[in-house]
Amino acid sequence: MEFQFVRPLSQRARQAAALTLVCLPLLCSAQGIAIAKVPAPSLAGPSLVQATKGAVFEGRGYPPNTAVSIAMQAPNGVESQFSVMVTPAGTLTYRVPSSMAGPHKLSVLDSSGKALASTNFIVTQ
Repeated sequence: MEFQFVRPLSQRARQAAALTLVCLPLLCSAQGIAIAKVPAPSLAGPSLVQATKGAVFEGRGYPPNTAVSIAMQAPNGVESQFSVMVTPAGTLTYRVPSSMAGPHKLSVLDSSGKALASTNFIVTQ
């Protein structure tokens, strides 16, 4: 007795399978490209900052031409906020002025006060 484990596919089933094999990689790559074009908001700068010099922090991935707030929390818990405009390319730059020694937190906030990105740094003497 002979068993046949695979049934031959009809012409319509073969065409559907071929179409799936052609289209699936295209769809996956198109989604990958769309995801790559919209990076998550980020904020970066030095982890150690000299108290007398300050430092520059840069951000990427923000909605272009929007106003955001930069919130800086000092070691004593006091928070200061400053308004910054995002460039047409979705980037921003903020210069941290000289500050008291200790750990600080810098955050980018949207118009509703939600943190979009943040980073920590330490000010040294």
